[in-house]
Amino acid sequence: MILVTGATGFIGKNFILEYIKKSQIKILARPSSNIDFYRNIPLVQISYGDFVTGNGLENALDGVETVIHCAGLTMSKNFHEFYCANTLSTANLIQAMKKTGVQKILFLSSQSAGGPSSSKNGVDVNVLSKPVSFYGLSKKMAEDVIINSGLRHIILRPCAVYGPYETEILKFIKLLKKGLCITVGNFQKYLNLIYIKDLVMLMQMVIEKDFFHNKIYYISDGNCYSFNYIVKIIQGCLRKERCIRIKVPESIAFMFGILNDILFPRQMRLIGYDKVKEMSKDYWVCSSSDICRDIGWSPRYELKAGMEETVRWYEENGYLGS
Repeated sequence: MILVTGATGFIGKNFILEYIKKSQIKILARPSSNIDFYRNIPLVQISYGDFVTGNGLENALDGVETVIHCAGLTMSKNFHEFYCANTLSTANLIQAMKKTGVQKILFLSSQSAGGPSSSKNGVDVNVLSKPVSFYGLSKKMAEDVIINSGLRHIILRPCAVYGPYETEILKFIKLLKKGLCITVGNFQKYLNLIYIKDLVMLMQMVIEKDFFHNKIYYISDGNCYSFNYIVKIIQGCLRKERCIRIKVPESIAFMFGILNDILFPRQMRLIGYDKVKEMSKDYWVCSSSDICRDIGWSPRYELKAGMEETVRWYEENGYLGS
């Protein structure tokens, strides 16, 4: 049996919906989580636990062989919240796994744990990790907990992931639909992207091939995209020919992020100070050639095909309005 954490999140939800086409799965949710989405799906077994206190984690691991750890906090106003949600929760999960004899974990980390690159050439796992955000630091610390646990593991560092149920890139798409294109600092930025279906396919391959080789891998679709090219592709998907480009100086963007953190709850923030620290960097480029070589994974989607599916899903499900 597989246990998935972060079942209500973007990656967890997409993975579960694909996995239950073949097999039963167990999810771990907080008692306060809204899991109505899963209640009428017979192949999803629901268990409850609290990552911060550790309560319920050992019971949730009963009968489990492998943990897919997707749970995490991506936006917060201070390091303490990131630490509790991303690092401490992982440490408590690992402790519970060791007590119950569960030996394998796939951890969804983030490119943010490694930090930005210095050029379009990108980074790989041999480059020293230099996270620039509290989020990235908390993910890197969670990686270290897993590496030092003695458990069989694989750590994936996806770049920016897009697809159905995603809400962060959706904010940018909504602005483009309104005819606005906003960037922090330079328009000439470069980054990797990965479509959720390709990431889910890789996660399934890890499980099917029992590929828990105690390694870290960056994950992308293998392409380095310019910011301008991404804008052009999304505009095409939206059938939007023109937009007003606004370049926000870093100092103003940081102030805007701070005000968002102070004035709005997490669900209503357009952006936070911690995210601005990442957006101010010009290169978020990595190499995923090693995972392609080691497991035989090959991404099927480049940006145009993946974004067309994504925008169509947003439109059909009412995310982009009329």
